[in-house]
Amino acid sequence: SAIRTYCCRIHHIGFINNCNYRTQGSATMATMHKTIWSLLVVSVAVAVAHAADPVPLIIDTDMSYDVDDVLAVCAAHAMADRGEADLLAIIHDVGIPEGVGAISVLNHYYGRDDLPVGGYKGTFGRGPDGQWVNGKYVDDLVKNWPSSVKDYSQVPDGVTLYRRVLTNAADHSVVIASIGFVMNLANLLKSPPDGESTLTGYELVAQKVRRVVWMGGWFPPLHGNGSQTYNFACGGPVYNKQGDCCDPGSDCYGASGYAVDNMPSEVEQVFSDIGDEVWSGAKLTSCAPATSPCRQAIIDLLGPNKDRCSWDPLVTIAAVRGAAAMNCTHQGQDGHCYVNKQGANFWIPGNGPNPPPTNQTYLQLFDNIQAARAAAGASIDELLCAPPKNPPAPPPPGPPPAGDWAKLSGYNCYGARGGSPAHGAKDLEQPPDASAGLMTVRECQRMCNETPGCTAVTVEKTMSGFFQCYRKADVNPGQCDHGTVFDTWSRS
Repeated sequence: SAIRTYCCRIHHIGFINNCNYRTQGSATMATMHKTIWSLLVVSVAVAVAHAADPVPLIIDTDMSYDVDDVLAVCAAHAMADRGEADLLAIIHDVGIPEGVGAISVLNHYYGRDDLPVGGYKGTFGRGPDGQWVNGKYVDDLVKNWPSSVKDYSQVPDGVTLYRRVLTNAADHSVVIASIGFVMNLANLLKSPPDGESTLTGYELVAQKVRRVVWMGGWFPPLHGNGSQTYNFACGGPVYNKQGDCCDPGSDCYGASGYAVDNMPSEVEQVFSDIGDEVWSGAKLTSCAPATSPCRQAIIDLLGPNKDRCSWDPLVTIAAVRGAAAMNCTHQGQDGHCYVNKQGANFWIPGNGPNPPPTNQTYLQLFDNIQAARAAAGASIDELLCAPPKNPPAPPPPGPPPAGDWAKLSGYNCYGARGGSPAHGAKDLEQPPDASAGLMTVRECQRMCNETPGCTAVTVEKTMSGFFQCYRKADVNPGQCDHGTVFDTWSRS
């Protein structure tokens, strides 16, 4: 059977473990496969039923630290390709400026450069060391994959985009998958009328939003009341000096409790932190091409053939297809969730022998829990492996650059660096080891032609199929490094 390890993200603050993936393994018993297949048939039937009525969806994500946000956004694009979801916006909710750039890379890959992106621009998002918390995949995607947005200076802030998109939406139609921190939604609820709408944020949410599905909330019977889950508790020690929860005075402190407690009663709230019981992602590393940034992100963080807990993709798919499609049921229909300022959540049951139903529930996997976990993970993987329906067209090659260019395969030519002598060239970028950008070789050569003194370019091919471009002068091939992943083109 598969080698299982527990998930490392602080889903339950106070219990931090050392494992962060499951290695894909062999098949389980035939009876289990039969049950899983039955559950998958149910999931597909539910998806088909929803396909004729696309769900207007906003994703609010903390894409920066963990890779399950990437899997959630990629799965949402796949559902949009099938007509199940109408993606209205993706809004980033933690401070690292390049997080929106990673979102933009995914939008571009699925042919949706016009999908609105917004970003939280506050101070929350630095770790105890004072640096932005940053998963390895963010830098890779932003640097090496094409996109129209690189950082949050190019997009509106999260609250502004929320107000803009909701104003233009049909009443009581929008579903929000909240798979990150909650500052954007808390600030939206507090927002006054502005140029986007004459309504307050509270009034706008009450009029336009149908449902919020939260990636947060551990409840009985599986978990005791008072648990601090990762998103509601502001990422625990990953982001906070206090350790278990958010630092008092930070933008995140108390935001989860405010948003949950002040959500208009007209809006259905569904809570879930059961994704740590469902695995997905390993299949993506073999079913998708090397040009997929979805595939590359999980490889950057975990390596190939390793599953990740499915917190965010499970919530996002359930927001569109419903709980049954993720092999879940709604529980707690007569109660409500209370979240305190430290991010601890409590399920408060209704009073009396026959309390009336509320507009809040939490998700629980079907009773045949092993099969339900496997089937939910398979549903996620099936979406992740679906190729984009309308991928971006490759850029036209353009006219050949002027001059004759000779290729020096495997040559890396660069200037003096940090006291070390030059290796066969003078660098023309500033700083010297910077790239002129991600582009085709022809575009790099044309840029060289337009740069005074440039006589050569050194290029490095990325997994996206494009090249990092470095302009050079005074190239001496005999002094360059040979047998590298770089090529140098010299102009005669």
